[in-house]
Amino acid sequence: MNYVYKHRIKLNENIDRNIYIQNIYNKIHNFNVNYELELFLQYIRKKENNLDDKNIGFIYIMYNEYLNNQKYNTPISKCGRSIDSDERCEQLSNEKTSAPTDFIVFNKEITKHHNYIEKYMHNLLDEVRIQRHNINKKPHEFFDLPPHIVYDFLDKVIKEFVFHMPQYFYLTYREIENHYIKRGLDFNKEYNGHLLKNDGDMLLCDNE
Repeated sequence: MNYVYKHRIKLNENIDRNIYIQNIYNKIHNFNVNYELELFLQYIRKKENNLDDKNIGFIYIMYNEYLNNQKYNTPISKCGRSIDSDERCEQLSNEKTSAPTDFIVFNKEITKHHNYIEKYMHNLLDEVRIQRHNINKKPHEFFDLPPHIVYDFLDKVIKEFVFHMPQYFYLTYREIENHYIKRGLDFNKEYNGHLLKNDGDMLLCDNE
């Protein structure tokens, strides 16, 4: 399966993928709080009338066993947002022309302002985005990195936003539970207990 890589071929197709991975980690490590806060507030001002329920939702990382990077023999990743990631996975899997087999949710994180976190992730991963052959179409949400690495990026990004901007991104246990109930999701079955403090609040900003 041949893909057109947005930046890699333009720069140097022989660059080791680990260089791109390290560059992305460096960007996260150098998180500029004041700059990112201003960008986020600009986003809020533009979207103020369109934010529903604090825009709580999931950022998911999916993959498909038939969509691989041939050079490294690893699956590529889809990073997107949804209020119900399993439903979105089912939608993609049921599209007759999307892939020969079902998509699999590798992992997901629930967050406030998930639209903004998705946008941030897509910008962060832009160098490894898989570009459509028709560049005039909306870019894919597929990235030439395995899902466990993309999820690690996502985990670190959310922790940065929660730690530095808790007034906008911190989620309590009750808020998470209410979102699951409101959407008809199985909270007890799905929710990752390791994200909980002893007092019942969510703690995404702790380093494990």
